[in-house]
Amino acid sequence: MRTKYILAFCISLFTLPCFAQTADRVSVNLKTETFYECFTLSLPDNLKRRSIPSLEEITDIIQYSDDEDSVNVKITKREGVLGLHYAQQLSEPMAVSFYKGTIQRSEIAEVNGHPVYFFLMTGYWNDDEFQSVMARGYLESNGATFNFLVRFPISYTKYNDELIANIFNSVKICR
Repeated sequence: MRTKYILAFCISLFTLPCFAQTADRVSVNLKTETFYECFTLSLPDNLKRRSIPSLEEITDIIQYSDDEDSVNVKITKREGVLGLHYAQQLSEPMAVSFYKGTIQRSEIAEVNGHPVYFFLMTGYWNDDEFQSVMARGYLESNGATFNFLVRFPISYTKYNDELIANIFNSVKICR
């Protein structure tokens, strides 16, 4: 009888971390996903896909968020090539004027053999009361322009510079 209680106690002790909410974790791991059968990107594993697959096909918008809707990811596809320099010219003035933001990074870099425009800023998303970090990437492939936006409160210490760099550096174009 005592063995059964000890065994139950040990099982509950070892399985407790499984029930912890991912939002409570100190750090966030990345999970690689493939989008539009065209590129891969690693995103925080504490996010859930919120968009409906049948609507994703119609709108070319894929959305993720955490349980509290504090962290949002939006991935879009636009037919036609926008031009990474044009995306850069549009993003910078909008960040300062529309989002009352400060730009930390705005550059076209080669990642895994493909040019990608990266944009990182802090600002007020749609006139929110609190500042957010907005990390955005643009890439072009197969005659389309793809854009990903990762937005989260500036106070999220687990979403740090290293995590953003790892997300940016994870982009791979499917050939």
